[in-house]
Amino acid sequence: MKVFAIFSLTFILVLTSCNWFRTKPVADSTVLAQIGEKKLFKQDLIAYLPKGLSSEDSTKYAQAFVEKWVAKNLIAQKAIENIPDIEKKIQYQVEDYKNDLLAHHYQREFLYQKLDTTVTRETLIKYYQDHPQDFELKQSVLQCTFLKLPKKDREVPNVKKWLASKNPKERDKLRQVMLSKAQRMTQDSSWHYWSNIAREFPKTDIDEKEIQPNKLYEQQDENYIYLLYVYAKKEANATTPMELVEKTVKELIISQRREKLIQDLEKNLIEEALKSKKLIYGTK
Repeated sequence: MKVFAIFSLTFILVLTSCNWFRTKPVADSTVLAQIGEKKLFKQDLIAYLPKGLSSEDSTKYAQAFVEKWVAKNLIAQKAIENIPDIEKKIQYQVEDYKNDLLAHHYQREFLYQKLDTTVTRETLIKYYQDHPQDFELKQSVLQCTFLKLPKKDREVPNVKKWLASKNPKERDKLRQVMLSKAQRMTQDSSWHYWSNIAREFPKTDIDEKEIQPNKLYEQQDENYIYLLYVYAKKEANATTPMELVEKTVKELIISQRREKLIQDLEKNLIEEALKSKKLIYGTK
C-alpha cells in the first residue's frame, strides 16, 4: 500500500499568495493529498471553498479541509482492512438510501397530483363523531366570555348583568362594550382551555374544580377588572369540543387519504410487475 502524501501548509500558503483562492474556479488536477489510489485534487477544494474569505481565512479553511479529507479516508481504509465485508454492507446501505430518496420524490409528486385536500364540513363531523376516543380532553374547557376592562369604566356594573343575559338587545350592548373598551376578551360561543383563561387573571386563586356554568368570576388589580362568565364546562376525559380539534380532524382525514393512496400505489405497482413478469419471487 502506498504511503499517503499530503501537501504541506507551506505549499498552501504559496497558493494563497499567488491569489489561487481569488481566481475563478477552474478544473485543476493538482494533487493536494493522496492515500493509496485515492487523490484529493485542488479543484475539489476550490469547489467547497466559501466565497468572500480573506487570504488568511482561506488558508485556514484549506488546511482544515485537507486534514479532514486525510483523516476521513485513513479511517475508511482502516475499516476496510479490519471489518469483514464492510464495503458490501456500505454498498447495500447506499443503494437502499438511494431507493428511499427516489421513492420519496416519486411519492411526493404522485401525492401532489392525486391527493384531495378538500374536506367538507359533513366529512369533518362524521369523522369526529366516529372517533371520540381520539379526542379525549386532557384538561377542562370552558364555553365562556372573558373581559378585561378599565376598573373605573362606568359600564362595568352593566357588563356584569349583560354577561348573564339572554336578551338580544343587552347582548348587543355587551358586544359594543367589548369591541370599544375591552383590553382582552373571548367570545361566548367559543370554547377555551381553562389553562389559557387562567393565565389572563392577575391572581391564580380560582380553583378549576370549583368553576361552574352560569356563574360570574372576577378579580381586580390596580387598574383593571377581570370578568369571566362561564356558560358551559367540560371536564378532563370528556370528548373535546369539535371547534378545538377541527384542524386536527382535517389533518387526520388528509393523512389517512395520503396513506391509502401510497398503499394503493404500492399494491398496483406490485400487481403490474408480477403480471409483466418484471417481478419474480424466489421459490423455496
